[in-house]
Amino acid sequence: MTQQMVTGAATADGRPIYMKRDHTWTDRLADGHVTLDQDELARMLQSARGDEFVVCDPYVIEVLVDRARPQPASLREKIRASGGPTIAIAS
Repeated sequence: MTQQMVTGAATADGRPIYMKRDHTWTDRLADGHVTLDQDELARMLQSARGDEFVVCDPYVIEVLVDRARPQPASLREKIRASGGPTIAIAS
């Protein structure tokens, strides 16, 4: 079974944020709550969807846990977690 967590974009500034165990938010992936429990995940997502003043478009991502720290499983989420973008932006 895949480990997962809830993420979304911060309503205030668009940065990636991750749901913690207590259903509050953090901008640190390492502090996000990882779960295997699909019922818990459904509750987390429902809570996130009701928190529109904090998070925009919350969704579930798959993570790999390496040395007790979650790492995004997909390239897209790795880019988001690293602060994106993958190319230099002209100033």
